[in-house]
Amino acid sequence: MILMHLVACSATSPQPTPQVDDTPEPVLEDSAQPVDSEEPTDTGQPSDTATADFEPDQGTWTVQSSQLTEDGCSLEDAVNRGEPGATLVLDGPQPSGWFTMIFSGGGELVDCELNGRKYSCTPTQEVDSTALDMGLDAAIPVEIETVGVFGGETSMTMNTRVLVDCEGKDCDLVALLLGTSFPCTMGMESDLVTP
Repeated sequence: MILMHLVACSATSPQPTPQVDDTPEPVLEDSAQPVDSEEPTDTGQPSDTATADFEPDQGTWTVQSSQLTEDGCSLEDAVNRGEPGATLVLDGPQPSGWFTMIFSGGGELVDCELNGRKYSCTPTQEVDSTALDMGLDAAIPVEIETVGVFGGETSMTMNTRVLVDCEGKDCDLVALLLGTSFPCTMGMESDLVTP
């Protein structure tokens, strides 16, 4: 309803109404009628049908805020991606719509596909070898899924889902030491901006 009102207010040739009152009435006519407009209506919200020529700023992006949305692993203190102040470098998009993000810290490289203002990234997989390095028979495979949406050229929201498992005879000991169980899932939502 609000969007319809905003579109109606942006029309360049308003329809005359046979009223004595000069207050404009909202246009509630057949929605199949095209509305001529010189400029697109900006609702402040990202559009799923954003033009194909949308390009986010390249370069360094900084996390402004984040929240843990799921902590099925009880490892909130071990999260090191998406915390406020963390950075990533965005390169692209290429004409194909793909771009890359390189995360600070471990230098994790993620390939992502832009679709309008939404993006989804190829899941990444790595093995946390901390337990192995300590002499335990427990490798921790981690899969990270990332999706999000650009609010504009200089802002985005990123949702990260982390799937954690354990392989090896000492996994029960590792789960006991960490206070978790395997497999488990964690999720985080972060808001990022460019300077």
